[in-house]
Amino acid sequence: HYLVVVTLIVSMPQWRCLGALVAALGKPAQCFEMAPKSMVVAKRLVSIHSSPDSCNYARYISVCSNHWCGSRGSAAALAAFVGLVPENDPCRLRQVDCLGACEKGPNALISDGSGTVYEINAISGMPKIMSVLEDLMGMDIDPASVACLEHNLLGNLHLQKNEVTLAIDRYDKALQLGVRAQEGVLRSMRSTAYLARALSHRSAAEKLLGRPLEPEGRDSDEFWQSDGSEEMYLAILMELSTLLFSNPHTPHFSIMIANYTTERISTYRKIRFRVSLYRKTLRRSIEDSLRAYELLPHLWTNPSRAAEALCALSKFEEASECFRAAAEAAEKAEVKDQLLAQAMLADEEALKRNEYCAIVPS
Repeated sequence: HYLVVVTLIVSMPQWRCLGALVAALGKPAQCFEMAPKSMVVAKRLVSIHSSPDSCNYARYISVCSNHWCGSRGSAAALAAFVGLVPENDPCRLRQVDCLGACEKGPNALISDGSGTVYEINAISGMPKIMSVLEDLMGMDIDPASVACLEHNLLGNLHLQKNEVTLAIDRYDKALQLGVRAQEGVLRSMRSTAYLARALSHRSAAEKLLGRPLEPEGRDSDEFWQSDGSEEMYLAILMELSTLLFSNPHTPHFSIMIANYTTERISTYRKIRFRVSLYRKTLRRSIEDSLRAYELLPHLWTNPSRAAEALCALSKFEEASECFRAAAEAAEKAEVKDQLLAQAMLADEEALKRNEYCAIVPS
């Protein structure tokens, strides 16, 4: 539910079809093996491809988006092209329908601007993509962009395997490279990883509690950030139990009380630690999601993810604003309706919380 897949395509202002790459990072292992660089094997076509959209651009890269090429990683290949093509290059990036070489996919048509089109087959790795851009298109690719993209792809692979810590480490390394064109995607993916980590902390806390966490009441933010009065109470019990236990004439039930109190204090501290990590990681996910939304304002999944995390922190008014921002960015009517419905639910929860706070003294 929370693994939202995004692609580098959204950072390019000339690209308008976001839906084409929604699954771009779904199978990174099949799409980007880190093999030694090799020259592109291209089939030279006599004339410009018949696609009317492609004909309008002297330089373009058109990647097949049909089922067979898609299953072999065509969307991820297109995402890589978008992440590496310099922003000042007039090259047009787009998806096209079947190119008629399904058994050789993923396939692409490349025009270097000279009037000749090349058919490239089996674009299955970064080395080949780099060869297309540098050898055929004559582009000067920033090494930092390449390293950033590789960290991103490896991070996505770790995230797909639920190796959240390794994924976050890759995204951190990629962001440290300072490639602004890829920051929005990296922030979005890291926020997804943080959300996955937060859920693992919540699961651990609920396992210790023996019940689900409740955002209000006994599991409210105020309770778990309290001054530790319950822990102090348990400590006093522990002292009394220790005194009883030190007496050789201590009844058996006193020993049981001492053991129980020791275990209770340990469990309480573990729960409080996990809840603290849960809330801290949620805040990190929100921060990354909102930053990604600033950089990629047309991608509704980022404010939506932030809204869900805000709801988990009982910040319903802020969550409602994020849901509405997501609805404004969404293109499909059914998605807009769902997001607006979630915004209304958040408004209702905010109203209930305000009424509760007005009745219950602080």
